[in-house]
Amino acid sequence: MAIEVTKRPYTKCFSGNPVHYELYSLQSVSDASIFFEVRVMFKPVGGSYAPLVTLPYYPTNGYAEIDIKDILNSELEYGLVPFFNNEKTAWAAPQQTGFFYLQYREISNLNPNPSWDDAEASHECFVIKGGLNYFKFRGNNFWVNYFPVQKPFLTWQVNGRLAAPKERMYLAFLQTDAIAAGDLRAVAQCKYTDGTFASVAFAAGEAKDQVIYIPAGAEQWALATLSPAKQIEYWEVWLELLSNGALLTEKFRYYWDNRNDYNETVLHYRGSLGGLDSVRVRGVIDEDLSYNYSEQETTITPNYYSGDSIQPQRRITDNTEQNTCKGDIGHLGKEEQDRLRDAYINREVYQSIDKKWWPVIIITKNFKLRRTDSMRWTLPIEWELAYSGGDYYTPRSVDLGDGVFTDNVCRARLSPLTLSWADLGGGFGDLTINGTEVDPQNASLTLRYRILNITANSVSSWFTVFYTDLPRVHGNLPEAVYTVEAQSICGNNVLGAVSSAQINTLPHGGGGGTPTTLNGEVFNSTTIADVMEIRVNGDVVFSGYVGAHNTQVFHVDDETNATVEIVFGGALSPSNVFLESNLNMYYPAAFAATTWTFNNVNITSFLNITIQ
Repeated sequence: MAIEVTKRPYTKCFSGNPVHYELYSLQSVSDASIFFEVRVMFKPVGGSYAPLVTLPYYPTNGYAEIDIKDILNSELEYGLVPFFNNEKTAWAAPQQTGFFYLQYREISNLNPNPSWDDAEASHECFVIKGGLNYFKFRGNNFWVNYFPVQKPFLTWQVNGRLAAPKERMYLAFLQTDAIAAGDLRAVAQCKYTDGTFASVAFAAGEAKDQVIYIPAGAEQWALATLSPAKQIEYWEVWLELLSNGALLTEKFRYYWDNRNDYNETVLHYRGSLGGLDSVRVRGVIDEDLSYNYSEQETTITPNYYSGDSIQPQRRITDNTEQNTCKGDIGHLGKEEQDRLRDAYINREVYQSIDKKWWPVIIITKNFKLRRTDSMRWTLPIEWELAYSGGDYYTPRSVDLGDGVFTDNVCRARLSPLTLSWADLGGGFGDLTINGTEVDPQNASLTLRYRILNITANSVSSWFTVFYTDLPRVHGNLPEAVYTVEAQSICGNNVLGAVSSAQINTLPHGGGGGTPTTLNGEVFNSTTIADVMEIRVNGDVVFSGYVGAHNTQVFHVDDETNATVEIVFGGALSPSNVFLESNLNMYYPAAFAATTWTFNNVNITSFLNITIQ
């Protein structure tokens, strides 16, 4: 009897709570040799299914209880909103959600390698990174009772809290509906103290099955510029459909906090539901510095006094500085204080400094939350930057600006680089250079190339062109062996790797005519590049540079009982050279440090040479 799925997760799951399957096999009750193999299949949003892991499970009384939450949680990543020049921008985090199901099979002594059962593919489930409290979790209670009714943003913060005008804030929402292009929009509406309203909106994309982050701060929305002469009482942020005004989320309200915010210190923390929440540290902040170092005794010379400086007997090494901050979130309502406990679980914490997310760890170990007779509620907090300490100093007041983020490597290239020849007669022809741009960094618009006439031992200057200028034709060139070298040009004039191709336009091999088919290939599998020359019955069919782990192509005519010579430039001393044509493998009749010779080679259609 096949494995039967007796329990499966709800269609939507948090990766931090049990994702429970139960499998049953009647046959395994009576056969102790039987065990189950389970394969977790995962698909990112917009991607394809692939296995994450294969695990064995040994059933008890025929049942195997399987929880894959840790596997799924490790595959997902929280989204961290970039800093946009236009703050009124929605951002989707596809890596924060995904789909999954189980494949399974029953292993026994009689059938040790059965096929996988893929029936659960029709019951795929959705998972989002985050979770609920151990005691509050009831399987699907959030998705059945809370999510469709409340239409919540992914936060446990109080709706209707005080917020500073400059406080950077975000709201995250799980978008599960199929929405027409351009129909989803984010809206911010402010109410003024005179009872009037003003609103602003922007398109928020579609991003089905993804977490959408939208700005929530008054300064991010530029609300103060809507009616500069008026005073804002509160503002609300939500998502709606442009077509009919239907709300996709709750309206999340912030009251304008007119108190002075001298610190302007905001910590952004990863909430349990997966959103990026913020908390403002008000009042006095204590900053403490601690220094960790090692002390060493040094060996001095007898003439320690003779130089311009006296040699030290002791030395401080590995000195680092750590800055610890202590403050208080301020007087809060009881409910808001309770909900901000989410910040102390330390999933991820950041400070927004110089338009970068600086990682922070909250190191508060304990504090008195409240007494039953408390009338005012505070929330002390202690934090450090998430690093082991600084060993160099730069003043905070010095603004060095942002860097130009480059690894000084240009990965763009032409692949393949192709050459063709049009015979004009009289020993002349047109050389056409073409290629396909491969640019994983999207960093290159131009390239440069040069033409090497191997026969005449001459090299042209470099030509710099746009990719859109390809193909390039160089007309009325003499018949010769030509090698073209090309390099992509990225920012700051960083050059990419050299791509090269060769064409032999000389009549050779006794056949005459102008060859155009590149049916020969030499592959250098070593880590050393070298100049090489390949001769067939004394005629040069290839001469040029072959890079490490690189391939060059050339033309060769069909030959019978030919002598093939491979001459190296001297940089490379191969341990072996293989030559193959038409499924026949040939071995060298003689070889030296720079020349390898193959005799009685029958060349039919192609010639492959591999260098080891």
